[in-house]
Amino acid sequence: MVSALRSTTAEACKVPLLIESLSEVMILLIYQELKHISHRH
Repeated sequence: MVSALRSTTAEACKVPLLIESLSEVMILLIYQELKHISHRH
């Protein structure tokens, strides 16, 4: 029971890290797109 609780807690801790890394990637992609758009004009 304790080990199951620990693994659940570990998974729950991973979620914010995943969201954080995903948002960083999204920001980088959007930034690159904006740079491309601004260079075209």
